[in-house]
Amino acid sequence: MDVIPQKEKDLSLGEADIKPLGRPGNIGEAKLTDGPEPVAVPEAVDPRVATEEFIGKVKSILEDIGICMVCTLGKGGEIESRPMVLHSVDTDGSLWFFFGRDTLRSEQIQTAPHVTVTASDPKGNKCVELRGPGKIVQSHEQLQPMWKLEHGHWFAGGLDDPQVALFRVDVREAAYWEWKSGLVGTTLKRLEAMVTGVEPPDMVHERKVL
Repeated sequence: MDVIPQKEKDLSLGEADIKPLGRPGNIGEAKLTDGPEPVAVPEAVDPRVATEEFIGKVKSILEDIGICMVCTLGKGGEIESRPMVLHSVDTDGSLWFFFGRDTLRSEQIQTAPHVTVTASDPKGNKCVELRGPGKIVQSHEQLQPMWKLEHGHWFAGGLDDPQVALFRVDVREAAYWEWKSGLVGTTLKRLEAMVTGVEPPDMVHERKVL
């Protein structure tokens, strides 16, 4: 029997066998990569900068106390202090006070705008200190939305009283202290800390820049 030779298989590619690569990303298509995706590195947090939690803590202490001592620099370089009722604290930590223009003169703030604000609550074992430039606001448009009826106790002429003004402190640095012991116990522990250089374990103290 004669064996009929099988036709050799054509291994060449015809036009029908050639397929385009197409756009990268489609299933079954070639895709070029430059290596692994870059990993995002979180920015380092500066421990000296105030966080929202820190500002909220200082704001809470200030609002609980309500009355602050506002300290400015006098003409002769002496420190002048006066109590002022806190009106409000902005979300960025800025402070607002209503005051009489005789209490704090604009020329004094223009000459030495940097002020220090302190407040303490001995019963609650808390105190705060804030520093920053102050600014006197006399615009009726800004006074009106902040005016409250109780302010009339200090300004007989109401909102139109020529003495009424707003004082804003743009806080640049703030600190607060909290402690669990009473006044006597805390005083003794503070004296011990001055000798040893170690803060009492029951005291919390933070200072941040805003």
